[in-house]
Amino acid sequence: MSVTIQHGVTELDGLIRQHLGRPIPEAGQQICTETIRLYADELKASLGIKGPVFLAGHQPIFYHPGILAKDYLVQALVRRHGGTAVSLILDTDQEAIDFAWPGTGRHSIVLSDVSRIVAGQRLNPSRKAQLLRSIDQALIDLSATFTPAAAQRARPYLFHLHRAVNQTDDIVTITNSVREFHASRNGWKIAFLKASDLIKTRAFRFFASEVCRRPDEFRNVFNFALAEYRRKHDIKNHAQPFPDLKESELPFWYSLHGNRRPLVDSDIREAGLFDAGRDAPAFTALFEQGHVLPRAITLSLFMRLFVCDLFVHGTGGGRYDRITEKVIERFFNCHAAPITVATATLRLEARADFALQSRSREALHEEERRLLFDPVRFLPDECALHAEREVLIHIRRHLSGPDGHLLYESPLPDLQRVRPAFAAHMQRLALRLKNPAMNPPALLHREFVALRRRAAPYLKRRRKLLELEVEREKRCAENLRLFTDRTLPFFFYDLAEIEEAVRPYGDVTPP
Repeated sequence: MSVTIQHGVTELDGLIRQHLGRPIPEAGQQICTETIRLYADELKASLGIKGPVFLAGHQPIFYHPGILAKDYLVQALVRRHGGTAVSLILDTDQEAIDFAWPGTGRHSIVLSDVSRIVAGQRLNPSRKAQLLRSIDQALIDLSATFTPAAAQRARPYLFHLHRAVNQTDDIVTITNSVREFHASRNGWKIAFLKASDLIKTRAFRFFASEVCRRPDEFRNVFNFALAEYRRKHDIKNHAQPFPDLKESELPFWYSLHGNRRPLVDSDIREAGLFDAGRDAPAFTALFEQGHVLPRAITLSLFMRLFVCDLFVHGTGGGRYDRITEKVIERFFNCHAAPITVATATLRLEARADFALQSRSREALHEEERRLLFDPVRFLPDECALHAEREVLIHIRRHLSGPDGHLLYESPLPDLQRVRPAFAAHMQRLALRLKNPAMNPPALLHREFVALRRRAAPYLKRRRKLLELEVEREKRCAENLRLFTDRTLPFFFYDLAEIEEAVRPYGDVTPP
């Protein structure tokens, strides 16, 4: 288990103070910082946001601990610096949303249509009934799977989720209700902000118009930053971390009836931006009607320029936002809010009667192989078959000659330790092994097969025990997959490690 926060307390304090202390306006900027501040203040006033803004965000899935760690850090920073915690709900993405729970393995049901943007998706009656049944089953499975303390911790969240599903069909409302419930239980104050609402604001329309007015320049800056990133990280796949912008393509999506395609220059031209400016009715309608959606990097650009004073990313977002830094620097020629990264990997608490430890599958398969091909080694030392095995091994080692014509021409080893009948048989065999027409290797192989058959009856119990151990290993592997799964909803985990990790970030007011 681990919790990772990119910057230490002192380092993060410095980043925040440096950003808040920057002069307005800055020199050499393409968009005046003062203009950005005016639009930002208007946006924040409309949202009821005051003071420094500490932001985290994600798609509207059921958060696992690695995602929730960002919210914990944001809350700590608000305690330390004052201001507002904002949670951005990325409901303008196409996302696979499911509800998963632990039982006899990992169970899940799919809630969203991954081919459509999440905003506006609703559960049909059949899927809603299925989700309610799944929550009921998760409640039943709690006691059969978890320690009593872990089950007690998760139960209120499942009861809350059941009530939420009964009250609404909206998928985003359902998934976010669990986080709202957690915030309420912990005394958190969070401003939840949907991306689908954000894109309808004047601030976002101003930002998008600045990008669309200089499309070729933006594409060049963006694609060059991507190429630099790929070279630095030795990435050969040009679709990673995301594709280049193609000719005439803009860093936005055009959405219609829940489906989306890249926004292109002709869309903006037809909307009248270049003829009538950003207040052209058709251009304004693109945003007010929710037709223009941001891509991941575009949304990050906007949030860091217009909304937040620190953006807390997860591991993936922290990587791609290095590209955002370059775009801000080269296209806008101004500074943006700093970023940090927070994530966590937690394990579930299993009941004591769950088998979790066993020999490895490789070790068990090796023993199965040896029991099949060399069973004598597992017999007691005093068993006479050991001596017979040593004689056969000695003979095999002393077969010599060119390939395909191996012969045994050495003296037999001492046969006093073997049964008289076996000794006599070996003496007859030695004569046959000197005759190439008898195929000595095949003759010797048959002797080893016969030895294995004689040993097999003595090892029935060991084989049975091994079969049981193989079955146990399978159960252990299944249990380990379940209890090391870091992606289940956060309320199934003990979050104390995250709470302890972020505590120093909110302990005292910085100087």
